[in-house]
Amino acid sequence: MSDQRVNLASKVGQRLWFSGTVGEFTHKRTKGGGKGPVLLLKDIDEVDKKGRTINPDVTDHVWVNANKSVFGIGKEVMPDDILMFTAIVKPYGIVRDDVINKRDAVVEAAKESNANIFSNYREDYLDWKDSWQNVLEANNQAKQQMQQGVIDRKTFQQIEKNNIDAYKSAQPNGVAVKEKENFNKNKAQAKKKSLKLVDFELEDLQDVKFLKEKRLYHGWTRLKISKDDISRIKFTKFLAARSFAYRDGKSFDEFENYKK
Repeated sequence: MSDQRVNLASKVGQRLWFSGTVGEFTHKRTKGGGKGPVLLLKDIDEVDKKGRTINPDVTDHVWVNANKSVFGIGKEVMPDDILMFTAIVKPYGIVRDDVINKRDAVVEAAKESNANIFSNYREDYLDWKDSWQNVLEANNQAKQQMQQGVIDRKTFQQIEKNNIDAYKSAQPNGVAVKEKENFNKNKAQAKKKSLKLVDFELEDLQDVKFLKEKRLYHGWTRLKISKDDISRIKFTKFLAARSFAYRDGKSFDEFENYKK
């Protein structure tokens, strides 16, 4: 799924103006099992009625049905033409390894982070437990000083208490670690849910017109087309062959020889 295409999520169900650069004209299988003409449009912008960009790069590409409105433009659409049109934004479910892998990676990253957090906590906790010996040694030295008359009992008791209190306060915070682990887990789950197994498409193109009609090269001229041509499968396949040949940089003469 295009990373940009999520920009269409907030526009589901709306009919909006868009512009897009033609990539190719070809055919894809329809739900009925046959084939129908489609356009690959690239660099899609949301535009106003005059073709001025108001929301750039809503997606890098989208496939659209070449419907009667496309054929109603009156002449052949060629690669690198820029069209403007209205379309309805619709969602559809997908099963895509790239999205699934991203979702799995988010969870695995959280697990790895939590494993590191727990490992560091465990090391700190074991170090803290071992430091009890230092407390015992310090308090034993203070006791010896008391017995030698260097310090009095009250001072010894205060030193002993301070050492024990310092030890207790240095205990690694297991509750905080657990809270951080839960935070990471919940954050990962939320991010996983945001990577939806859904994509967005543009349907029912209307008001199709040229925003920029590219000047053709190498002897190519545009064929006239009409809404009636959409049902002439041999003709639409011929248009597709022309689209691919032109896109691949063939001259018209070269295409004519190839066609024969």
